[in-house]
Amino acid sequence: MSADHGFTGPNPLAQRAEALIRTLTGVLLARVIADEHDRIHEIHALVDDSVAPGQFARSIQSALLARFGTLVELDHIYVNTTPAGLGNGKPRHDAGLPAGTPALAATPAPAGTPAPAGTPAHAAAPAHDEPPAICTLEIERSRTHRVHCRLSIQWAGATYDGAAEVLDGPGAHAEVAARATIDALNDSGRTPLLALEGIRITEIAGRRYATVAVRAHLGRTVRYFAGAAAIDHSAEDAAAEATLLAAAPCFATPWPGPRHSLAAAS
Repeated sequence: MSADHGFTGPNPLAQRAEALIRTLTGVLLARVIADEHDRIHEIHALVDDSVAPGQFARSIQSALLARFGTLVELDHIYVNTTPAGLGNGKPRHDAGLPAGTPALAATPAPAGTPAPAGTPAHAAAPAHDEPPAICTLEIERSRTHRVHCRLSIQWAGATYDGAAEVLDGPGAHAEVAARATIDALNDSGRTPLLALEGIRITEIAGRRYATVAVRAHLGRTVRYFAGAAAIDHSAEDAAAEATLLAAAPCFATPWPGPRHSLAAAS
């Protein structure tokens, strides 16, 4: 019991939040501290070393925003990796750092050093690659009550195009932009095959956010990620940005295995 925060016993919201956080890929344990007014004060999570602690914190923040409409600041989310920062027998340089603290940059291989045999193209990307960014985004309505989106992303000096179409209706612009962003990422061949799991527009303290959940298909394995972005200009711009944030764990992680069609999964 924490008198400092007015916490007086098991809190239903805290228990639901802990259950949600534990469903996120890589989370081993979760503890949520909330008061009787359902205000979350702290989140503590023990995670594996699949991605940096800061990315885990952003995924936790996005998941709570999407499910409960609760925005928890990143400096209230404490993430620790497995004992001594060990994962698969290799020490992590960022183990034990507060959420959001950048890890020490990996030492790049000398120029011209070939990638190990069998390394996927997206896993062999240079360590200094910038993350992908949205270059262009166009939305069109058709006479058949459908909304079409075309966009392009810039990534590591190359441009990749994406397109999608959905039925017109509430939230259609955000959904079609998210789907087009995923299409562009899949076109790059630098990630596992991705699919849209869901998108939601949430308002908190008078500000609207687009929250996107994606799933990555790795043969028989499926991993889930989430990202959120404030709607400053348009819902479609925020949805595209939130999709890139959700897929960010896939940008720097080797994803072995063949790429399969998601036609039946989307």
